[in-house]
Amino acid sequence: MNLYLIRHGESEEGMQPDDERSLTSKGRDDSKKVATWVSKISEPPSIIFSSPLKRALETAQTFAKTWQLPVVRVDWLRASVEPSKVISEISKIAGQNFALVGHLPNMGLLLGTLVWGLPPKEVVIPKCGVAFLTLASIKPGTARLRWMIAPEVVTEQISKKFAS
Repeated sequence: MNLYLIRHGESEEGMQPDDERSLTSKGRDDSKKVATWVSKISEPPSIIFSSPLKRALETAQTFAKTWQLPVVRVDWLRASVEPSKVISEISKIAGQNFALVGHLPNMGLLLGTLVWGLPPKEVVIPKCGVAFLTLASIKPGTARLRWMIAPEVVTEQISKKFAS
């Protein structure tokens, strides 16, 4: 089973409530660029789950459009949710390939827990970064991190391709 862990893209700063912060134009551009790149290097998931916060949903919708999938909003991908809760929720859909779109620290803690076990060790996933894992089971310490990519790496790869 494959799992994509996706951190939302760059978002607005300002006076609006945290739940309502949108992606910036850079965040939208990075989401499109990374979603396109990821779709070319790996097989798509069956379903995308997203935090209900606007910036995560906007990021998820960009990936969903690229993969032609619906987005499922879930509260268990909010930034404050413990990895154990997320593991409990994704255990219910074991056997499918899926993507999770959310925030730090929970996405980084989930990545660390799935790969290295407990206690959780946070891995910093860059904004609009994607970590791709393979799992034999959904238990701490059983995943293999296959690759992780950031928007800057995608931009660099695209620049090299067109410079050739």
